[in-house]
Amino acid sequence: MQFELADLTPGTKVVGRTVAELGAMNMPLDMVSFQEGGEEHLLVANSNHGLIKIACRDIDAQEPLTEPTEPIGVPRETEDLQGITRLANLNGSHVLALQTGDGRKHLRSLKTASL
Repeated sequence: MQFELADLTPGTKVVGRTVAELGAMNMPLDMVSFQEGGEEHLLVANSNHGLIKIACRDIDAQEPLTEPTEPIGVPRETEDLQGITRLANLNGSHVLALQTGDGRKHLRSLKTASL
């Protein structure tokens, strides 16, 4: 969903527009923004797919999704990193990722230029 941050005030209803479908039975778990090559990107960790990277300029340009069509919303890149549950922007050039699997947790430092 895309909406104006200025519209977010306590007790008010906000209506946004859907700009991406991330897949059936999939739920976003965390997201973080970072700069790469002078452009802002959004990195989304989700329940059933690898990390999803979206250019913020594409979000701004995306028409609302009202009918299921292909492609399904904003262009995106998918990194084959499963089990990421939390993200944090470390220092602009790296993102911290908490990855779970096999009953273990790993704290990973991901270089934004390689995403």
